[in-house]
Formats: sequence, C-alpha cells, structure tokens
Amino acid sequence: MGTRVSRRALGISSVFLQGMRSSAAPVLPRARDRTAGHGAAAGMNSCLMEYRDKVRALEQLNQQLEEQIRLCLDRKASSAGAWGPLRREWEDVYRQVSEAILDNARLMLQTENVQANAEDFKERYENEQPFRKAVEEEIGSLYKVIDDANLTKAELEEQMENMRVELRHLEQNHEQDVRVLYSQMAGREVDEPDAPIETSLDQILAYIRSHWEKVTERNRAETDSYQLECKKRGLENSLGDARHWHDMELQNLGSVVAKLQAELVDVHGEIEQQRRDYDTLLSNKQRLEQEIGMYHGILDGEESRYQPGETA
Repeated sequence: MGTRVSRRALGISSVFLQGMRSSAAPVLPRARDRTAGHGAAAGMNSCLMEYRDKVRALEQLNQQLEEQIRLCLDRKASSAGAWGPLRREWEDVYRQVSEAILDNARLMLQTENVQANAEDFKERYENEQPFRKAVEEEIGSLYKVIDDANLTKAELEEQMENMRVELRHLEQNHEQDVRVLYSQMAGREVDEPDAPIETSLDQILAYIRSHWEKVTERNRAETDSYQLECKKRGLENSLGDARHWHDMELQNLGSVVAKLQAELVDVHGEIEQQRRDYDTLLSNKQRLEQEIGMYHGILDGEESRYQPGETA
C-alpha cells in the first residue's frame, strides 16, 4: 500500500512537472520575439519560480508521506512478528476456556443430577412423613399400652399380695380351728369313759350332731383352704402369663423402635450427605464461573489491546 502511495505521489509530481513543461514550452520567447519586450519575460519568470516552488513543496510532501508509510510498514512488520507467540498464547487461553466451559457444563449436569436426586430424596422424605407419623402414633399408643400393662401388673401384684396375706390369715385361722377341734375331740374322747352310762337318746343325738357338725366344719375349712390354694395357683399362673406377654410386647416394641430409629438416622445421614455434595458442587460451579469470567476479561483485554494495531 505504501509503495502504491509513493508511486501515486511520484506520478502526481511527474504530472505536475510535465504540465509545467508543457505550459512552459509555448511561453518561452523565441529569438525573433525577444524584441517584444522584457515585461512578458519577467512575468514568465515569476510563473516559473512559482511552479518550481510548488514542485519542491510537493517533493517534500512526497518524502514525508514515504517516510510515514515506511514507519507504518515497519511497525506492522514488528507487530506481525510478535503476533505468533501472542496467537499461541491466545490459543492456549482459548483452549483452557473451552475446557473450563466443558467442565462447567459437566459440573452443571452433575449439579442438575444431584438436584434431581435431592428432589427425589425430598419427595421420598415427604412421602415417608405420613408413615413416620403413623408409626410414631402407633409407638405412642404402644407406650400407652405398656403403661396400662404396667399399671395392670402393679394392680395384679397388689391383689396377689393382698390375697397372699388373706391366705396366710385363713391358713392361720384354719390351723387354729383344726387345733381347737382336735383338742375338743381329744377331750371328749378322754372324757367319754367318765361319762355316765345311763344317757338319754337326746343326749346321744346331740353328741352325734355336734361331732358331725365339727367334722363338717373341718371339711368345709379344708375345702375353703383347697379352693383358696387353687385360686392362688390360678392367679399366679395368670400373673406369669401377664408377665410373659408383657415381656414379649416390650421386646417387640423395642425392636420396632430400634428399627425405626435406625431408618430415621439413615435418612438424616443421606439427606445431610446430599446437602454437602450439593454445596460442594455449587462452590465449584461458582469458582469455575469466576475463572471463566476472568478468562473472558483477559481475552477482551487482549482483543482491545491488538484492535488498534489491526485497525492501523
């Protein structure tokens, strides 16, 4: 471009010179016209001087333009020589930015997957809430049943203790009655030889009646004692069954409560792990976005830095 400008400038100067020559050729006075006067010669000389000054000014302007064109070409050549490393650096930065964009897209995909998993876990957690509440209510009702069973057990134990005390009193009374009867019967048998031989029928019947009444009373006391013993054994068996049922219920409830607590701990652990993974991915995403913004700033700075050179 500089060569074209210089040739154009030289062509302009040559055109001016040719025009000056062509215009100056007919003006020059011939030998036969020298007598026409020195006024016309002086006018022509002044015109020639003006044209010569113009030609010199144009030549100086042409030299200045050629110098500026040469400097511009040298500057472009130097900038073109330095563009290679900058281009390689720019390509490296562009490749890093592309890789960062791909990594960001990958992380965004992972983040979306984690968010989807978190939503699934959240939905599962929300779906499990009614079951959890139902199980908690059932556990609460079972605790109430356990409390009622404990109260019933305490009442039964109290009744058993009262019945044992009553049974001991009955046994003591029965033993005392038996001793009294035995002592009375023994006294009557001892006293019978001393009894008068001549007795009336009424006395004999009264004696027999009293004897059989005592025997009947003793049998009744023994029967009552046997019934009380049977009742005691039945109550003891009922108490043993109640204790066994109570222990089995406590074991079942303990296993159910332990299982539910373990499931609740696992759910809380999974939710906490998902939250930590989501926070980590979010921080990585923000860091990559900052790095990508920094790379874009560097690229914009490089483009704005070399934009004036390309424009020139």
